[in-house]
Amino acid sequence: MMRPDPSSQPKYKKSNIPGWINLPNIVFIVVILFFTGIILWSESFSEYFSGINLPELQIKPTATILPGTPTMLPLEWYASAEQTNGIILGGMILMSIIVFGCVGIMLRDRKIQQ
Repeated sequence: MMRPDPSSQPKYKKSNIPGWINLPNIVFIVVILFFTGIILWSESFSEYFSGINLPELQIKPTATILPGTPTMLPLEWYASAEQTNGIILGGMILMSIIVFGCVGIMLRDRKIQQ
């Protein structure tokens, strides 16, 4: 019996999984879902669980006096919203750099694969 020539067989078997499903994308999706879960948990789910009363597990708060007084913020920080706008603008710029960078890398990889 003759064995089939190994060079005539394909080196790898093509799977039915799309090319965009790979380890970095799966990790990215898991991290996004994790942070989304944290945000949802802190908002709506905490209200649900705070409404549950378990009488044997209730903790009664005690008054605590902290030494010193809180540090006051300068009045110009209250009067001007420009710093807040600057932080939001900087965050939007960083977010757009990340998004456009990822899209550019995905388009480059798609051209390389074709």
